[in-house]
Amino acid sequence: MSIQRLNMRKYCFELVLGLVIIGALLYAAAERQFTVAGGALSYASLVFYSLCFALTSFFLNRQGLRFLERIFYCFAAMASGIVLFELVYHYAYGVLSFNDFLHYELFFFGNQSANGYFSLDWYLIILVVPFIGWKYMRVSKTLIAVIIFSSAVMFFWVATGYPQFLYPQWFPSYGPFIDIIQKGNTNQIVFFGELFNGPAKIIAIIPALLFNKK
Repeated sequence: MSIQRLNMRKYCFELVLGLVIIGALLYAAAERQFTVAGGALSYASLVFYSLCFALTSFFLNRQGLRFLERIFYCFAAMASGIVLFELVYHYAYGVLSFNDFLHYELFFFGNQSANGYFSLDWYLIILVVPFIGWKYMRVSKTLIAVIIFSSAVMFFWVATGYPQFLYPQWFPSYGPFIDIIQKGNTNQIVFFGELFNGPAKIIAIIPALLFNKK
């Protein structure tokens, strides 16, 4: 009993985060809402980004890092997870030519993403920041399984025409390889957009799983 109490006390912060994440999931399910307050942020994003933070804290706590020390890694891992998803999501469109990639993205050091630029250089910098904790990392079976699962989700998402729940008018972004969505059927496009978007956000926890070192 004393050992269990000690573990509960040690992982109190992570338990609280876990309860908050579960609460967000239950609220979204009860209200049948996919986005937070009807905005562009989905509950899937909120949950998986928070889960990345919580898992990083848990894995580093298990390795003996103090609270303040691991909090910085948590923010770094969460930011890395966010941009990792954005990179995968952006390049899944596959619409840029090689010259455009070199000129506008790889060598663009501004932050005018709203003006049509994709700040690849900054995204890559953010992506690799968690690797300052390289000594706390390892490749695990869980990490490999999540990579395989998320790759499969992205494949089927793109193969069905890459439906977007916020922008159903974009469908199909590609000629569908798997023809299951009726073009012009907004409700169906939104449904499949949400169906794929949610599980695809698991990509965001990949940086956290790198710290799963027992």
